Amino acid sequence: MSTSWTTRIKSESRLQETFWKKWAYSRDQKTGADQTPQQTTDRHRRRRQGHFQSRFIAPKRGAGLPASPDMATLQAATTSTGAIVSDPQAVRELCESYYFGTLNWEVTEDGELTIWGYDDFEVYEARENGLPDYEGGIVTYEFLRELADHLETDEEFDIQTAGFTNCRFPVLAKRYVVRDGEVLHADLSSPDPIDE
Repeated sequence: MSTSWTTRIKSESRLQETFWKKWAYSRDQKTGADQTPQQTTDRHRRRRQGHFQSRFIAPKRGAGLPASPDMATLQAATTSTGAIVSDPQAVRELCESYYFGTLNWEVTEDGELTIWGYDDFEVYEARENGLPDYEGGIVTYEFLRELADHLETDEEFDIQTAGFTNCRFPVLAKRYVVRDGEVLHADLSSPDPIDE
C-alpha cells in the first residue's frame, strides 16, 4: 500500500471513530444512560404519565400536566356589541368595582363600552384588593341593571357567550340584552315548537 492510501484509511478510521463516539454520547443523552438508575426510572415514569408532550401534538391549555379523564375545563368565548354610554368615567368606575374574570372591558374616549374575551360572562363584586368576592355570589344581573342607567337613549348593549366542557351536555349559550332601562336574558333552556 502506498502512503497516501494508508493516510486516507487512518483518517477515515478516525472520522468513523469520532462519529461513533458522538453517536454514543447523543444516545446516552437521550436515554439518560449517564444518569443513575433511579433518575432513569423516574424519567421513564414521568414520560408514561404524560409529563413529556410529543412534539407533534399541539399544546393545549394546561399542557405539560398529566391528563386526567375526570378533568373538565370550560372553553368559552364572550363578545359584545359596542354601546355608547352617557358618562364614560362613571361607567369605567362601575366596571372597576366588579370582577369579570379573564374578560376584558373597555370604555373608549367616545364613550363606547365593549366586553370580550375567552371566558364565561359571570360578574362578581370586586373587593378592595381587586380580587373577586365569591362569597357574595354572581351579580351579573345587578351589574347589567346598573349599566342600563348609563346607556344613551336608543342604545342597545348585547353580550353573548358560547362554550362547552369537553363533549358534555348541555353546551353553554347565553345572551343578555340591555335596552330601554331593562335587562333581557336568553339561553337554551326553553325550546319553542317549530311551526309547520
